[in-house]
Amino acid sequence: MLVNQGRCKDTDPMQRKFDDGVLDYIIEDLRPFNAVSGSGFRKLISLANPRLTVKDRTTYARRLPQRLEEVQRKVADKLAESKDNILSASFTSDMWTSRANDSFLSLTIHYVDEDFILRHFVLHCDPFEGTHDSDSIAKTLDEQIGSLDLPSCCEGKKIKSFRKISYQCHFFYKVHFCPGFRDKYRQQQLTK
Repeated sequence: MLVNQGRCKDTDPMQRKFDDGVLDYIIEDLRPFNAVSGSGFRKLISLANPRLTVKDRTTYARRLPQRLEEVQRKVADKLAESKDNILSASFTSDMWTSRANDSFLSLTIHYVDEDFILRHFVLHCDPFEGTHDSDSIAKTLDEQIGSLDLPSCCEGKKIKSFRKISYQCHFFYKVHFCPGFRDKYRQQQLTK
């Protein structure tokens, strides 16, 4: 028979893990913060474990910047760990305007790692101000890519810049890494 142990304190490891899980739910499923305020969500959590407390939506919103920094550190570490083994990388971007009329521009890197697994990470998702013309978009993408710590032996080359096609601007980069590394990498693969 279960004994009622009361609500978990904020410092309880189970409550902390739950709070992290709620923030993951909001982030991964692109849920609004007020999703945790609904009576249905609270009822569901109470049924699953009455000891857990669903925090106010502003509490989860305040924790988001810290989570962002943690994720950015993990991505930077993963790229730093992998960058000597990346033969080629490409970037894609996306641009959109929210219902509140705020514009954003994202930058994603794509590469195949040493185990031939396709990897991709969103490196930037920045507010975009000003006109949405191809020159402004290209300038911002140049700045975003320029902020990355790419291997010293690589050369970034603009492949194509399509200007104002169907009201969209596509701006593609491909990074080729030094031939010496490529030969060394191929030799390692042959000896395995």
